[in-house]
Formats: sequence, C-alpha cells, structure tokens
Amino acid sequence: GYGTYHQKEPFNTYFSLDHNEIGIEKVPIMVRWNDTKTDFALYTIPLSLEYNFITVADIPDQPFTGAEIEPEITIKDGEATLVKGTDYTVEYSDNTNTGTATAIITGKGNYSGEVEKTFTIVDKVTESGALTITENQDGKAVAFDGNYTANTIAYSLENDIENVNVTFNRTFTNGVTSTIVLPFDIEAGGYSGGDFYEFTGVDAKKWEATMRKVTSVKAHTPYLFVPSGSTFTITQKVTLKANTQTSVSKTINGWTFIGVYQKKVWGANNTGKNDYCFSAKSSGSEINAGDFVRIGKNVTVKAFRCYLTQGNGTSKSAPVLPESIKVRLIDEVSSVITPDQPNDNSDGDIETPVSEILPGNNVKVWSSDKTIVIEASAGQRYQIIDLNGRTLKNSVTVSDREEVVLNRSAQGVLIVKIANKSFKILY
Repeated sequence: GYGTYHQKEPFNTYFSLDHNEIGIEKVPIMVRWNDTKTDFALYTIPLSLEYNFITVADIPDQPFTGAEIEPEITIKDGEATLVKGTDYTVEYSDNTNTGTATAIITGKGNYSGEVEKTFTIVDKVTESGALTITENQDGKAVAFDGNYTANTIAYSLENDIENVNVTFNRTFTNGVTSTIVLPFDIEAGGYSGGDFYEFTGVDAKKWEATMRKVTSVKAHTPYLFVPSGSTFTITQKVTLKANTQTSVSKTINGWTFIGVYQKKVWGANNTGKNDYCFSAKSSGSEINAGDFVRIGKNVTVKAFRCYLTQGNGTSKSAPVLPESIKVRLIDEVSSVITPDQPNDNSDGDIETPVSEILPGNNVKVWSSDKTIVIEASAGQRYQIIDLNGRTLKNSVTVSDREEVVLNRSAQGVLIVKIANKSFKILY
C-alpha cells in the first residue's frame, strides 16, 4: 500500500510514490524476489518544503529596533512542528530598516527545497500621555495632541529626548490669541505659523498684563501665541526636556503666569478667586476677546495652555482684583519706535537706529548701548516714562542730538514723548 513496483529482472525494482499523500519521514519499501523471498527496508526520502502538507506561517509585522530583526518562524509538517537547525535553516536580508524584509528558509535533514517569506518592519511607536513617539532609521519623531483632554498628565518624561522632529497637533484661528506652553526650546527661525509673547508683569493701576514678543521659545515657559493661520509648525529638530510636574510657571511681582501639562479644573467649589483664564471670545460689555477673565465655577483649562494668578490675593493687603485684565502686546525688536499717529500711513513700529517715522519728519528717537538718542530741534520738551506711568526723565533738548543715559533701575520698554508724539523703545 506504500507504492508499486515492477520486476523486470533480478535486483532491478522500480517503484513510484505520491509524496502529496504521505507525511512521514521514513518510507518502508517491500521488495519480493521470485515470489519466494520477502525483504523489507527503510529508505529515507527528503520531503520538499513546498509540498502542500508542509505549512510556513506568515510572519507578523516587526517594530523597528535599529538592529537586524530575525523573527521566529513556525513551520509544520501536518501537526508536527519542524525544528530550526535540525529540519531547516533561515537566512534574512533587508531586515534592519523599515520596509519589506525577506527570510529564505532552506530544508535540512529529512526536508529539502527552499521557501521565501517576506515580512514588514514598521516604525516603533510609543505612546505617553499626549505624546506619540515614532522611531525608524531616520530618527525619532514626536507628535503632540494639543487638545489632550484626559485627566492624566499629558507630558511626563524622566529624561531628555534629543534631536527629534516635532509636530504639534492643535488647530488655531488666524489672529485669535491663545495661550501655549511647550516642553522644548525653539531657536529663532525654527517655527512658523505665529508669534510668541512672554509675560512681563501686570500693571495694577491699569489692570493690564504686558506681553513682549520673543523670537525664540524656551521649554516649560508659558506664552501668549498669536497665530497667523490655523497650524503651528516646528521646522527644526528639538530636544524634549524632562518633566514630571503638572505645571510650570513664571512669576513677576506677585503675579504668576502658569502653563499646565495636565488639565486644570475649577469645580463647583471653586477656590480660584485670584485666577484668570485667557478669553478668546467677548462676553458682555466688560470682557473683550484677548482679556484675562476671572475664573468662576466649573471652568477647565486643557493641557499645554496657561492661566494667570495673583499670588497675594489672600493677604490682608491684597488689592481688590478686577473681573478682567486687559492684555498689552509689545513687539520686541532691538529698538522700537511707535508713532502715536493711528490715522497716518506709516507702517507702525519701525526698527531703529536707521529709520524715520514719516517722510520729512524732523524727530527721530532710538536706543543703543543703554543710551537714548533724540534727534530734534533744540528747545523741545521731552518726557521718558515706563510702562507703569512712572516718569524717569523730564527735560528739554539742548541741541539737535540729545543723548540720554538713565539710572541702572531703568530697563525694558520705555516711552519717549516729544513734539506731540510717543516713541516706544527697548532700553
């Protein structure tokens, strides 16, 4: 029943076997001689790996590791599992980088033939809070969910992750100011899609928060962000900075601007009487879009956003706080002039020292090396004040080029008033 034979002459026996109907390693062959003598022998017949009763399982996708990937392969002869090294060997190719890799399986011992199987090496993906970290031969890339709403911390890292491409997935409205905090530095020119403004303090006389434009961004620092479109793009590789805190902050004169890495909730028993969130929409007659508004009950600030708080609000000497605080955005240039002429045709803020306010204008003001330079006719009265309205200098020009040096306490943005005009400079 194992085959057929035809006797033509002594010792010449021919037989045939149907390999597709057997799944055994040793095939017993019966040989008869002159119908008087019966001999039995076991002959080894290698079975090809290509026969349909031998199955090679598909190899699942493999994540990138940076090293050669050699996944285990399952081969069965019926119900029996073949053993690597005994029944077959494997050689791999193109098995390091993402893409299609190949495994060449070669029969050994009781098995013959060759089978080729392919598998796919895919990006290594790790998720942590709002982060999705993707790694392949081109390096690491990180995508942030800028609208992360879970109650867990959105950004937590024990160690820095260096030299990564970053995508910040958050939709903005062109021209509508938002708050933002990021866990990485960005050098000037390394991003597009809007401008960043850092917190420089609150004027308690005017209830006005001042924000000054910056060209580079620091990790774990709260900012206002004025978008120029719907997306914010980081165009350089950055280093994600380690962080295990739920919030970061910047404090100036008792006022603290706080960026959160975990959703901040003021519930029904709100205790945030001194806290202000940023309003992107107008409400009633007192609250305008772009103001900080006192936080009430059941208010939420999502991760990667910021709020403002008055740290001394519970003391006896604390001022009575307003319902809203206006925001003043200041462009930061090495020196800036702002003409107080809203109806003129000028371009607004003009960089100095080489500029004129208007064609034919006979007054120029700029700052350089801690010196304020005023070019005007002699005898012009001028005044220099800070953003709190404090007068730092009140005098008269004695020549057509006045050079003014203030005391060491004077710094930051100052206003120079002369000839019915106001000039904003950075001192």
